[in-house]
Amino acid sequence: MKSAILVALLAVVPATLFAQVPTIASVKVDVSRVSTPTVIAVSVVVPWAAFTCNLPKTVLPPVSVNSDSVEFDDPANALRACKGSIAATLNALVPADYTAKATFVYSDAQVGGISLASNPFTRFDLLTPQGLKLVR
Repeated sequence: MKSAILVALLAVVPATLFAQVPTIASVKVDVSRVSTPTVIAVSVVVPWAAFTCNLPKTVLPPVSVNSDSVEFDDPANALRACKGSIAATLNALVPADYTAKATFVYSDAQVGGISLASNPFTRFDLLTPQGLKLVR
């Protein structure tokens, strides 16, 4: 009986020890208005392949206006960054002040913890020239 248990343990333990570590499959970004941070205005899931990593970290301007990308610490090197475009999602927002949070979604469907809120950013519509005339 003891030898059967030992054989079973020897068969299970190595499989557990050498199980494949899940990889990041995508990044879920939830954008909320600064005034209502618990209400998600828009959510987007970006495939991991859409990110470029090992980049220098961006130095934030005092006010971020019409942001088009998401950036976070590179999981392989916290001194560097990963960056990916979410321009279509952000451009669809109505003008207001926003913030975002993100989570990693892994290849085995597990979801990581929620990040701290991002820096606030402002979305506003760019003006279009009106009353245009070519005159002499």
